[in-house]
Formats: sequence, structure tokens, C-alpha cells
Amino acid sequence: MVRADPTTLDATWNAAERHVLIARVGADDPAAVMDTLLSRWSTIVHARPREAESAAVLTWPSRDVELVPIFLAHGLAPRMVLAIRLAGRDCPDAAADVVVRRATEADVDAAVAMELELVRWNQTLGQMTERSNTAELIRAKHLADNRPWSWLAEVDGTAVGALNVLDPDHAPWASGMSSAGKAAYLSDLMVLPGRRGAGAGTALVRHVHRELDRAGFNAVLLHYLGMNPLAGPFWHRCGYRPLHTSWEVRPASHLR
Repeated sequence: MVRADPTTLDATWNAAERHVLIARVGADDPAAVMDTLLSRWSTIVHARPREAESAAVLTWPSRDVELVPIFLAHGLAPRMVLAIRLAGRDCPDAAADVVVRRATEADVDAAVAMELELVRWNQTLGQMTERSNTAELIRAKHLADNRPWSWLAEVDGTAVGALNVLDPDHAPWASGMSSAGKAAYLSDLMVLPGRRGAGAGTALVRHVHRELDRAGFNAVLLHYLGMNPLAGPFWHRCGYRPLHTSWEVRPASHLR
């Protein structure tokens, strides 16, 4: 069981309490074994005191669909998808009126505003929660020594989108999430509601892909929310493929 640290953005991204199952199934009848394992897990979760804001989470290879009926039968739903894009894959052509540039310290207010929009959008979809200190923590992230690499998309000099990549020097774990080699982790992409579908997101991603390719990264990884009707189609067009899916039920007491 993992409790989100309220002094970090973990509490914005996740439920206050997460019951996490790490499973390995190597039996002749994996569906039956997983069914038994999830039943035992449910018994354990129900026997423990729980916070009202809780989740039960299991991550599984996205292409291993044999166990999907078992996950569904126990009340789990596909939520977050870890996806990978190998160097050289790219998005379709971007809008010509969008200018992409690296963000500077002078752009912190714009970066914070963009990320707050992202939090509120994902909150609508049931994933994130805007806390009383969320804006403060986002600002601190963009001012820290290990701040993310950030880019803005502008139209006529006005910021309409933002993209963040975690500083690889402070996120070496990204390269261990696949066998592709040196990898960067794309943590955030946000386009203002009035500009969605007009090419700003595509311009940002194409630009950043090319910078990361030139810097020698073999792959880019990211998570997208499976319930987001815009995310999956967009990232797949930009060359990303699912690796792992996090199956989740909220609250954890709904695990069957």
C-alpha cells in the first residue's frame, strides 16, 4: 500500500492511498491463476482500513489481452497507458502558424497556467486532483535545478500549448522502462481548449522529437490516460505504441 505524499505532485497525480499489486503469472492456465490471485488480493484490500480516496492498481503488458476478461470481472478498468516512440518516428505535418521555442524562466507563469489546465482536464476524466498546493508545487518544479525541459507553442506571440520532458540527468529510470536504450520521458503536453485540433500539439511534439533524436535518445516514453478521447489517437499518430496498461478501480473497496 502506497500513500501519496501531500507535499509533492504525487498527491495531484494519484489517489491519496494506492493498493498496488505486482503480479507475475507463469502457469499453464494464467487466467485461472490470475483470477485466484485477484480474489485473494481483494480479500486483503477489504480487510485493511482505507481512506475514502483510494485506488487498487495493477499494471500489465498492454498486448497480453488474454487476462482482460479477468481484470474486468474483478472491477478493474484500463486507466493509464505507458507508451513508447522509437527515434525516427514522427507526427504528421504541423500547422504552419505555430512557433515552437524553448521556455525560459520568464515563461514560468505561462507554464504553470498550462499545467493547471492539464490537471483540471484530467480531473474531469477521473485521474488527477487539484490540491490546495498544486499550483505552488508546479511553480516550484519549474524553478528547481532539476526542472523539466520545457517548450511553448505560440500563435501570434501568444502561448497556446506547452510540453515538458523530464531532465534525463534526473530521470535515469526512463531508460530502464524498455529495452530500447537511452530514453527520455515526456511528462506533460497541454494545448488550450480553444486551440485543440488546430495543430499546436503536433507542432510541439514534432519539434521536441527532432531535438531528442539529435541529442541521441533512442526512445521517448510517456503515459496517457486511456479514458482521454483525444490522447490515444493523437499519440498513436505520432508514432507511440502501448507497452503497459495500469488497471485500476476507485475506490479500492470496489475491487471484487
